[in-house]
Amino acid sequence: MIIDNPEEVLDLVNEHDVVVGTILRAEVPQLAATSKGFVRAVGVFLQNSKKQLFVPARSLHKKLLPGAYDFSAAGHVASGQSYIEAAVQETAEELNIQLNTSSFRLIGTLAPLNGIPYFNHIFIVEYEETPLYNKEDFYKAEWLYPEELIESIKSGHPAKQVILPALKLL
Repeated sequence: MIIDNPEEVLDLVNEHDVVVGTILRAEVPQLAATSKGFVRAVGVFLQNSKKQLFVPARSLHKKLLPGAYDFSAAGHVASGQSYIEAAVQETAEELNIQLNTSSFRLIGTLAPLNGIPYFNHIFIVEYEETPLYNKEDFYKAEWLYPEELIESIKSGHPAKQVILPALKLL
């Protein structure tokens, strides 16, 4: 598996999430400063029967947001790939969990916000076991209630900017 592949081809979409072209992953950071378009991403929360979320912290070697709280699994949607296909793929790659599409429940879509040029589909997966997460992606993880996660972020723990808006979808 190639982590953070800058040559990955992504669909470029307009403000209605309609494909208008393609873009290399390496070019995504420049999208915020242009009106060229947006890209697609997925965020997956694993949630147990206690309603706790499996919350990993990004590997310290990550270029963006090292050590920050992240979705249980997340990633870009490759060109030609559907949101649900990306969610299944990222869950397999990052958490070593093989699930079919029926395990994923879409809880909402976050439109691009605050200069972040992504349409994010947010999914929930009911899951009881602590996954054997990929150490290339995450350096630690824990089960937290959404309120605990919100409090930790508000107290200064770094997190992806879309985590708090995504938690409002729960």
